[in-house]
Amino acid sequence: MTVDKYTVDFLVSAARLVPQTGWIFTGFNWPILAVRTARRLGHSPVELFESGQAVATMTKQIPSSTTDFHELTASAVWAGTTADTFALVSRARCAMLDAADTDLAGRVNTFGSGPVDQPTFRSAGGGGSADAAARASTLILLHGGSDVTRLSTPVEHVTATPGPTTSVLLVTRWGVAHLGAERRIVEISNHPDAAAFIEIVASGAELPTEPSKRTITTPAEHEAAVTVLHEAARRGYRSAAKALGQPPRSLGETHD
Repeated sequence: MTVDKYTVDFLVSAARLVPQTGWIFTGFNWPILAVRTARRLGHSPVELFESGQAVATMTKQIPSSTTDFHELTASAVWAGTTADTFALVSRARCAMLDAADTDLAGRVNTFGSGPVDQPTFRSAGGGGSADAAARASTLILLHGGSDVTRLSTPVEHVTATPGPTTSVLLVTRWGVAHLGAERRIVEISNHPDAAAFIEIVASGAELPTEPSKRTITTPAEHEAAVTVLHEAARRGYRSAAKALGQPPRSLGETHD
């Protein structure tokens, strides 16, 4: 079985930041996978989804989206409206969002690229990410990309930005950084581009503290992450299929 080691380590690093208990606002893509990995390792958070539901146990299948009522309803311990969910974000332990296109200010672009009136690429959008980012006390951004230089460029379009008092952590395959006015590296991995990550985050300045080395992924963590990647690939997650070296599948396909 082929699996990208650095994607597994990234997913495990994100899962370690999922609270053992308490509320967490869970965004789409990597956040769903990170929380599911954490659950397989014994964490028991209550997930808030923008669908207006709170889920306390692992769903039978990975939700295909954060509004997958078919999967979420069976495990929901509370149901309200989307507005109710965002009213609770500030009381959650953290909000975890996907950040495929982000910058060192913690701003996220889920619009796409090119002019607004005629974009060269248009993404699916960020849903409620703007509300979650602005209201969160702690915001954890998961950047699963493999091009470290993308972090050095301010995002072209800002669709979500942290609140003025929000503490922001950026989790990548190269390491974990605390963003904001006083950026610092919290954790550094053994990825070949880790040195470039440090240089980009520092932006020419001397970092205030020496980062710690990323804790080696244990066999149990590796198994949990790989299991979740396989589950996600079967549910149509392209990021998971890529990590496994598989062609992307749609939800309508028959799986072996």
